[in-house]
Amino acid sequence: MKETYYFSHDFNARNDPKILAMRSKYGSEGYGWYWMIIEILREQSEYKLEHNKYLCITLAMQLQCDCNALHNYVEDCINEYHLFESDGVYIWSNSLMRRMEEKATKSENGRKAAKARWNKASKDKKDVKKCNENASAMHTQCDSNAIKESKVKESKVKENKREREDNSHTQEALELCKYYSELKPGQDITSDLASLEIFIEIYGFDWTKEAIQKCVSGKGKFIKPWVETVLKNWVQERKGENNGAKSNKQNNREDEVAATGETEGAELTKRALEKYGGTLGVVECDI
Repeated sequence: MKETYYFSHDFNARNDPKILAMRSKYGSEGYGWYWMIIEILREQSEYKLEHNKYLCITLAMQLQCDCNALHNYVEDCINEYHLFESDGVYIWSNSLMRRMEEKATKSENGRKAAKARWNKASKDKKDVKKCNENASAMHTQCDSNAIKESKVKESKVKENKREREDNSHTQEALELCKYYSELKPGQDITSDLASLEIFIEIYGFDWTKEAIQKCVSGKGKFIKPWVETVLKNWVQERKGENNGAKSNKQNNREDEVAATGETEGAELTKRALEKYGGTLGVVECDI
């Protein structure tokens, strides 16, 4: 924010003996000149003006008065009325200097007081927070340890169970790879092992095996998206006793897979990557 320049001004300054002496000769015009010069001094960094031959010329332009008349006025204010001081190099007002020094002192004291209050409030807040944290830590220490130990045991149980399930699915997936090699000698689908594990986890070993056999019979090779779609159809149609009589609707669905095979396998590939990591082999569906 831009600084607002100001200084204190006594409401009865017009009755000061020095001011009265100056007014007796220069009247209200001289009184106005005095305060305008004080304002100009206030605007200077050190509250002084250079006392040279250009002083009255520049002041006269700002005060909109005659330069010679102002020159006589300034000299009288220095030498006769002592409203201004000069050392031949600068001109200044002792009254303004004193007021600005008082203002700077008050500002500095206020800044220090505000900083002290801020620091105290900050320290008190930290002390309260630390006290609360210590009390909470003491109150919950035993419970925290017990909960932590319980979570560790529970995590180990879940991890062991998951490892057993994963190992089981992996063995079954390898069996399907071997089964496929028997159906199609010389061909291998171990690159799709992760997808087969997902199939087994979701649809079961028997259904997955039957779907692979169906795919080889109908398409002549293993097509991952086609197998997945067959499994989905079986789930939707509740494969049961009458599953041998295939409906026209199911025939049409299987034909649709030929046109959108890669899209059908996108969700499966995503789940397999999330569960097992790595990069799955890409199967071209040249149907």
